[in-house]
Amino acid sequence: MREAQAVAKLNHPNIVSIYDIGKEDEKQFFVLEFIDGMNLRDLIETYPEGKCDLQTVLRMAIDICGALQYAHSQGVLHRDIKPENILITEGGDKDGALDYFIKAGEKAVKVFANGEAASYFQSALRLLEEKEGEFRDKACVLERLGDIKRLVGEYDASIKYWNEALLLWKQLDEKETAARLHRKMANVFWNNLGDRKKAEERHEEALKILEAMPESVELARLYEDMAEMVSMGATGDMAEALSWAEKSVELAKKSNAYEVIARSYACLGEISGWLGDRKKSIKCFEKALEIALDNGYMDTALWVYNDAGMLSADEHEKILEYLEKGFELAKKVGDISWMTWIGSNLAWTNICMGNINKAVLLMEESVALDRKAGNITHLSMSLDILGFAYQVLGEWDKSEQYRKDALSISQKLDDFQSIAGGYGHIGWLHFDRENTQKQENSVKKCMKFLKDMEQNPHKWKPLDILFRRT
Repeated sequence: MREAQAVAKLNHPNIVSIYDIGKEDEKQFFVLEFIDGMNLRDLIETYPEGKCDLQTVLRMAIDICGALQYAHSQGVLHRDIKPENILITEGGDKDGALDYFIKAGEKAVKVFANGEAASYFQSALRLLEEKEGEFRDKACVLERLGDIKRLVGEYDASIKYWNEALLLWKQLDEKETAARLHRKMANVFWNNLGDRKKAEERHEEALKILEAMPESVELARLYEDMAEMVSMGATGDMAEALSWAEKSVELAKKSNAYEVIARSYACLGEISGWLGDRKKSIKCFEKALEIALDNGYMDTALWVYNDAGMLSADEHEKILEYLEKGFELAKKVGDISWMTWIGSNLAWTNICMGNINKAVLLMEESVALDRKAGNITHLSMSLDILGFAYQVLGEWDKSEQYRKDALSISQKLDDFQSIAGGYGHIGWLHFDRENTQKQENSVKKCMKFLKDMEQNPHKWKPLDILFRRT
């Protein structure tokens, strides 16, 4: 009876529903959902030699495993799995299953169960691919999968899903939604993959669409992302970035789009800090954090926590408090990008406070996550900070290897700031090691590089990963 009551609480399209449980004349009974089909054993016997095609086997296996995975997640174990206990319907309630998978996916997203959410949406996508003309639902599911893949650091998969969704939105003539996909991809290109050129191309595509919609909230989002690309790297026209951020705030306020308002204030905080207006910077960041936390905008809250040094530049304890809150939130949300960013800043703050061993642990975790996610734009910085931590500990060989690895990545990305810094940091290491010859070689390489940069300014590009002002 207890087992039946536990199963009755399950709600899954591939699990038979229990409608009632009772007892009559000392006999227990329960009422099951009627399944118009046959058990798997009977189905197997209909095939020659009990063998069916691979596609059918895989489809049934996916459904069976999905049901078992869900039951296990609810604490229910099926202790008698066999063909006689598996019912097969000819068509199944695919509409009901589709509705379930989409709703379950959205529910999982809200509690940051990213792997579970991706599984549900992929199940929904399989069902949608069997149906014709379901462009809108398919586009929504593809975009959702792209969102999840971006969150967990699978950037190539994210771009793939978003591109597929973009094609469908174009067929549906959903211009504003298409612009949103261009903006999302632009953000991944500049923020995670270090490709400013592709990011700018996507921004331009979105701007072409949205210039005809001057009151659009999506236009406000686009202005904010364009400004953020400049402010996060501290490169480009800051005055123009300031103008974009201010336009974003103005447009978002007209539509009461609080998430965009919060991000725009955070962006204004960044830019004001670079322009030297510390008072305005602090005010903007505090406002952004208040709006983000009050409304559950976790990504914006993480951004502000990451820039905690601008809120309390002279108080390491206060900086540490903000960063630790942000780091825990990033882990809860499962956002790989913010875990590495905030983890690196948390490590640097610990270095400044003399907690070197803790900093090493944090940076080794950041390096591992960057490598796993392919977050190349952040990896060079993670390696460089880890190299510095080992330099402080006097572990020269480790320090040199990590700093050489960081420099190598910066050279592949043509990032002039990190290349110049890399040569300088290696020279500093050799100074500490009292290796004058290697120190001089590093300084000469740095000077030669800076001279080349001065003579060929368009040859090099800045990478959007300048270390934060913590």
